[in-house]
Amino acid sequence: MRKVVFILPPGGFNDEEYFFLKSFLQSQKIELIVVGQKKGLVLGQEGQEALITSKFEEVEIDEGDIVVMISGQKVYKLKSKSLFSFLQKAQEKKALMIAFGNTPILLAASGVAAGKKITVWKKILQKSFVREIEESEAQYVDKEFIRDDNLITIKNRNSLPWLKKQIHSFLDKS
Repeated sequence: MRKVVFILPPGGFNDEEYFFLKSFLQSQKIELIVVGQKKGLVLGQEGQEALITSKFEEVEIDEGDIVVMISGQKVYKLKSKSLFSFLQKAQEKKALMIAFGNTPILLAASGVAAGKKITVWKKILQKSFVREIEESEAQYVDKEFIRDDNLITIKNRNSLPWLKKQIHSFLDKS
């Protein structure tokens, strides 16, 4: 069965990105799994709660799955070998990978964005992030959203309607 794996930071996640997509994907009758570094409740920026039910190493990705990385204040705390391994396996399985706001930096750091065009929330374009993008051999492009093969990067939640169309297209083809 096809599934969507949400990756949430350990606090301060973007409520609107998560709950909008969660509602939309539940309406598509797709299994949803929420993963993070540790299991348990996490608090969003607007005070809503989400339950992380699995750790990265506990979830298998299959062809046709979707991985959604939700932005947030503590995204940098997700950087780990377990996340990078998870993302690399998702890429091998040709899963659709969606990264919001500041999370494309994790795609770059894991190596899955090498040779791909990505965008990132502009306020975080600090020198260290630009360096990480360049070292990963990804190409930064200043656009609201970009789809490069199975990788979608989005600056902010203003592009959620466009993203819904991309997900529908992926689901129809898989």
